Amino acid sequence: MTIAVILRSHGSRAAEARTVLETYFHDAERSCSHQFNQPDLSATVEEMIKKGAQRIVVAPLFLYQGRHVQDDIPKLSREKERSIRR
Repeated sequence: MTIAVILRSHGSRAAEARTVLETYFHDAERSCSHQFNQPDLSATVEEMIKKGAQRIVVAPLFLYQGRHVQDDIPKLSREKERSIRR
């Protein structure tokens, strides 16, 4: 089974945010942002599926367990999973 790992950061309006993420996590299969930047989770999942991923793990990269980590990311992940399984 092919497994893809997606590192999901918060995102930022700062122009250098994407560069910083890619610099620190360049060995990761893929990264995406929760908001402000592209690619988002949906686009990244679609990309990993096209590359043959059969299982996708989303690893949040947040400093604390706030609303995005507790509510938004699990909800969006479930919604995307349901849309793929249809």
